Amino acid sequence: MNRLLQDLEKTVSLYPEKTAFSDGKGDALSFDQLNGLTKRLGTFLAGQGFFRQPVAVLMKKSPAEAAAFLGVWRAGCYYIPLDEEMPKQRLKRILRRVQPVFLIYDKAGENTARELKEEARQEGGILPAALFEDTVKENADEALLERISPQILDADPAYVVFTSGSTGEPKGVTACFRSVVDYGDALGDALGFSSETIFASQTPFYFDACLKELL
Repeated sequence: MNRLLQDLEKTVSLYPEKTAFSDGKGDALSFDQLNGLTKRLGTFLAGQGFFRQPVAVLMKKSPAEAAAFLGVWRAGCYYIPLDEEMPKQRLKRILRRVQPVFLIYDKAGENTARELKEEARQEGGILPAALFEDTVKENADEALLERISPQILDADPAYVVFTSGSTGEPKGVTACFRSVVDYGDALGDALGFSSETIFASQTPFYFDACLKELL
């Protein structure tokens, strides 16, 4: 199994009811709830036949968005974090560069998702998309996920974040699962956090600086 998802499973077994992510305003997910969402989204994406392919996530910063990232990993795919606050032209340029096979969005990004889909259609392409809530309606297919898990390699991409692009064109930076695992292990050793540690997330999820808080 992917080491990152293996760590999540271990945490769920130890602290199923402990809060995994919270926005501080009442929207929160326990580790058990988080795990369930990742499996249902992973099942949805894998059921579409996606594997080792880019999936764009256009959601406001929230516990659900964190679940979406991990759900993409469940399917053996990699995510591209987007944000409704990004200029529309930047969003379009990112999508042209990465050519995602699917777009997951929330209510806040619904109008933008519709515009991006129309843009793709006008350029002769197709951008399948769905609300996050609709991708996690069905029960998880544990057998399907277990078949996928051993096929996910350390060298497979985990995510792509886009820099500002000094030339005007966004540039994608890809991180593989191995580098994310190594970073997480080194961070844990350096900070010495415990099961009682609470991290504040200061940056948007489309900056790679947020990775330490997600991990």
